[in-house]
Amino acid sequence: MTISFMSIQFILLTETVGPEFAFDRLPNLLLCLILTGFSSVVYWSLFDDLTFYKMVQFVPQMLCPFLLIAFPPKYTMREYYVYGLMFYALAKVVENKDKVIYKLTGNAVSGHTLKHLFAALALYTFYFQMKNRHKIN
Repeated sequence: MTISFMSIQFILLTETVGPEFAFDRLPNLLLCLILTGFSSVVYWSLFDDLTFYKMVQFVPQMLCPFLLIAFPPKYTMREYYVYGLMFYALAKVVENKDKVIYKLTGNAVSGHTLKHLFAALALYTFYFQMKNRHKIN
Protein backbone atom coordinates (compact mmCIF):
# COMPACT_ATOMS: atom_id res chain seq x y z
CA MET A 1 0.00 0.00 0.00
CA THR A 2 2.78 2.43 0.80
CA ILE A 3 4.24 1.88 -2.65
CA SER A 4 0.86 2.94 -4.02
CA PHE A 5 0.71 6.05 -1.78
CA MET A 6 4.23 7.12 -2.60
CA SER A 7 3.82 6.43 -6.32
CA ILE A 8 0.72 8.63 -6.42
CA GLN A 9 2.68 11.42 -4.76
CA PHE A 10 5.60 11.03 -7.17
CA ILE A 11 3.31 11.03 -10.21
CA LEU A 12 1.55 14.20 -9.12
CA LEU A 13 4.80 15.96 -8.26
CA THR A 14 6.33 15.20 -11.64
CA GLU A 15 3.12 15.99 -13.52
CA THR A 16 2.40 19.30 -11.79
CA VAL A 17 5.72 20.77 -10.72
CA GLY A 18 7.49 19.21 -13.69
CA PRO A 19 9.68 16.21 -14.43
CA GLU A 20 12.84 18.29 -14.05
CA PHE A 21 11.93 18.71 -10.36
CA ALA A 22 11.98 14.96 -9.76
CA PHE A 23 14.64 13.88 -12.21
CA ASP A 24 17.12 16.76 -12.25
CA ARG A 25 16.86 18.37 -8.82
CA LEU A 26 15.89 15.27 -6.84
CA PRO A 27 17.00 12.31 -8.99
CA ASN A 28 16.30 9.74 -6.26
CA LEU A 29 12.92 11.15 -5.21
CA LEU A 30 10.87 8.06 -6.12
CA LEU A 31 13.32 5.77 -4.35
CA CYS A 32 13.27 8.01 -1.26
CA LEU A 33 9.47 8.10 -1.22
CA ILE A 34 9.20 4.32 -1.54
CA LEU A 35 11.85 3.77 1.15
CA THR A 36 10.00 6.17 3.44
CA GLY A 37 6.80 4.19 2.92
CA PHE A 38 8.61 0.90 3.50
CA SER A 39 10.27 2.30 6.62
CA SER A 40 6.88 3.25 8.02
CA VAL A 41 5.74 -0.38 7.73
CA VAL A 42 8.94 -1.62 9.38
CA TYR A 43 8.50 0.91 12.19
CA TRP A 44 4.89 -0.22 12.64
CA SER A 45 6.01 -3.85 12.80
CA LEU A 46 8.82 -3.21 15.27
CA PHE A 47 7.05 -0.81 17.63
CA ASP A 48 3.35 -1.61 17.08
CA ASP A 49 2.83 2.11 16.42
CA LEU A 50 0.90 3.29 13.35
CA THR A 51 1.79 6.98 13.70
CA PHE A 52 4.56 7.05 11.06
CA TYR A 53 2.52 4.85 8.68
CA LYS A 54 -0.50 7.14 8.98
CA MET A 55 1.68 10.20 8.33
CA VAL A 56 3.09 8.55 5.21
CA GLN A 57 -0.46 8.03 3.98
CA PHE A 58 -2.01 11.29 5.07
CA VAL A 59 0.49 14.11 4.56
CA PRO A 60 1.46 13.47 0.92
CA GLN A 61 -2.13 12.85 -0.14
CA MET A 62 -3.24 16.13 1.42
CA LEU A 63 -0.68 17.86 -0.81
CA CYS A 64 -2.26 16.43 -3.97
CA PRO A 65 -5.22 18.84 -4.22
CA PHE A 66 -2.85 21.75 -3.63
CA LEU A 67 -0.60 20.57 -6.49
CA LEU A 68 -3.57 20.25 -8.84
CA ILE A 69 -4.82 23.73 -7.99
CA ALA A 70 -1.47 25.54 -7.80
CA PHE A 71 0.05 24.34 -11.08
CA PRO A 72 -1.52 24.61 -14.54
CA PRO A 73 -2.08 21.37 -16.45
CA LYS A 74 0.61 20.24 -18.88
CA TYR A 75 -1.49 17.40 -20.33
CA THR A 76 -5.11 16.68 -21.19
CA MET A 77 -7.33 14.42 -19.06
CA ARG A 78 -6.30 16.08 -15.80
CA GLU A 79 -9.66 15.13 -14.29
CA TYR A 80 -8.34 11.56 -14.10
CA TYR A 81 -6.07 12.69 -11.26
CA VAL A 82 -9.19 13.70 -9.38
CA TYR A 83 -10.78 10.32 -10.15
CA GLY A 84 -7.66 8.57 -8.88
CA LEU A 85 -7.67 10.62 -5.68
CA MET A 86 -11.35 9.78 -5.22
CA PHE A 87 -10.55 6.07 -5.50
CA TYR A 88 -7.79 6.55 -2.95
CA ALA A 89 -10.20 8.37 -0.59
CA LEU A 90 -12.71 5.55 -1.08
CA ALA A 91 -9.98 3.07 -0.16
CA LYS A 92 -9.49 4.92 3.12
CA VAL A 93 -13.25 4.97 3.82
CA VAL A 94 -13.74 1.23 3.27
CA GLU A 95 -10.63 0.52 5.32
CA ASN A 96 -12.17 2.38 8.26
CA LYS A 97 -15.49 0.52 7.80
CA ASP A 98 -13.83 -2.90 7.60
CA LYS A 99 -16.00 -4.79 10.09
CA VAL A 100 -19.24 -3.12 8.99
CA ILE A 101 -18.61 -4.08 5.35
CA TYR A 102 -17.67 -7.60 6.38
CA LYS A 103 -21.00 -8.00 8.22
CA LEU A 104 -23.02 -6.35 5.44
CA THR A 105 -21.60 -8.76 2.86
CA GLY A 106 -22.39 -11.82 4.97
CA ASN A 107 -18.72 -12.23 5.90
CA ALA A 108 -17.77 -12.53 2.23
CA VAL A 109 -15.75 -9.34 1.65
CA SER A 110 -13.99 -7.09 4.13
CA GLY A 111 -13.30 -3.39 3.93
CA HIS A 112 -9.62 -4.28 4.01
CA THR A 113 -10.00 -6.28 0.80
CA LEU A 114 -11.90 -3.45 -0.86
CA LYS A 115 -9.22 -1.00 0.27
CA HIS A 116 -6.64 -2.83 -1.81
CA LEU A 117 -8.93 -2.95 -4.83
CA PHE A 118 -9.69 0.78 -4.66
CA ALA A 119 -6.01 1.64 -4.17
CA ALA A 120 -5.20 -0.42 -7.27
CA LEU A 121 -7.96 1.40 -9.17
CA ALA A 122 -6.44 4.72 -8.11
CA LEU A 123 -3.09 3.77 -9.61
CA TYR A 124 -4.76 2.34 -12.72
CA THR A 125 -6.58 5.63 -13.20
CA PHE A 126 -3.24 7.47 -13.22
CA TYR A 127 -1.81 4.89 -15.64
CA PHE A 128 -4.83 5.20 -17.96
CA GLN A 129 -4.53 8.98 -17.99
CA MET A 130 -0.82 8.89 -18.69
CA LYS A 131 -1.26 6.39 -21.49
CA ASN A 132 -4.06 8.32 -23.24
CA ARG A 133 -3.30 11.98 -22.60
CA HIS A 134 -1.88 14.59 -24.95
CA LYS A 135 0.49 17.44 -24.22
CA ILE A 136 -1.13 20.84 -23.99
CA ASN A 137 0.71 23.33 -26.18
